[in-house]
Amino acid sequence: MCSYSFIRLLKEKDALVELLPCAAKHSHPMAVAEKVPVYYGDVVISKSQSEKIKKFDDLRGHTWAYNDSESLSGNIQVLKQLKSMGENASFFGHIVETGSHIKSLEMILNSTVDGACIDSNVLASYLMKNPSMKDKLHVIASLGPLPAYPVVINKNLPESLKVALRDALQRMHEDETGGPHLRRHGVSGFVPTDISLYDFETKIRQESSGLRIGTAYY
Repeated sequence: MCSYSFIRLLKEKDALVELLPCAAKHSHPMAVAEKVPVYYGDVVISKSQSEKIKKFDDLRGHTWAYNDSESLSGNIQVLKQLKSMGENASFFGHIVETGSHIKSLEMILNSTVDGACIDSNVLASYLMKNPSMKDKLHVIASLGPLPAYPVVINKNLPESLKVALRDALQRMHEDETGGPHLRRHGVSGFVPTDISLYDFETKIRQESSGLRIGTAYY
């Protein structure tokens, strides 16, 4: 589950969910160095534009895609980046809401847009399934870190089952079947975490407050 949905569910009066205190450790080059499980928003352009667009600042006036206005990696972190630069969404030229990270990638590849910020795990999975695209896409920046997707359970489960689920996930990387499956998806294993990790998302959203992607009108 995405962390935004989890946080919203927790705020409901009779919330029936709770965090299973472990999360996936992903193999993004920057995430590996972090002490807590995180991922990033990779700013992606077409490889054909890499001589002209070398860093985020070079995207000024260019066509931009985002998957969803509430997406932490695809939009909120981008708004935070713009705010830190003293900019707003008018920094970009034409802006397109695509509905998914994969659609954003497809629009970069067919030159409909110049760039987008893509969930680093979605990008890694896409390139794993479409290796020929590695030479056509280029990452110019990684925004984050962002808190790893929460593992969410029904809070009414027996405590013994909750512990068994947590322990099974944390041992999965050692399993002869589970370990290779995790690594194929860019996950080194599940590591302990707690609810405080998701305070991180709340902070990011607060730091982007006052900006909306729709403020850029072309």
